[in-house]
Amino acid sequence: MPHIIIEHSQNVVSESHCSSFIDAVFQAVLDTKLFTSDNLKVRLKPVKDFRLGLEGFEFVHVQCRIHTGRDELQKKFLTERILEALSQEITSSTVMTCEVVEMDRASYSKSIINK
Repeated sequence: MPHIIIEHSQNVVSESHCSSFIDAVFQAVLDTKLFTSDNLKVRLKPVKDFRLGLEGFEFVHVQCRIHTGRDELQKKFLTERILEALSQEITSSTVMTCEVVEMDRASYSKSIINK
């Protein structure tokens, strides 16, 4: 926790740019001081087929799945920092959105396998 899931139109992030895209978001989340690096997970999910109301635009949507306990200002701060970091990485006309989704602590399980 948190899980940062970045869904994006595949033209926004080239294969050679994936690492810097992920690193920028990872660092932005760390810079908020809301989480530690050992619990942070960032992943990209390219989307081939999509349609937006704004013709000629690409999209990025970030979902921040976190445990409960952060107030509204902290959640807003998190989403704003992520969008700010992403804006430095984007080179095309793009609609960017970011949301926080609170995970249910009672049903969340975690296991670490280190072989």
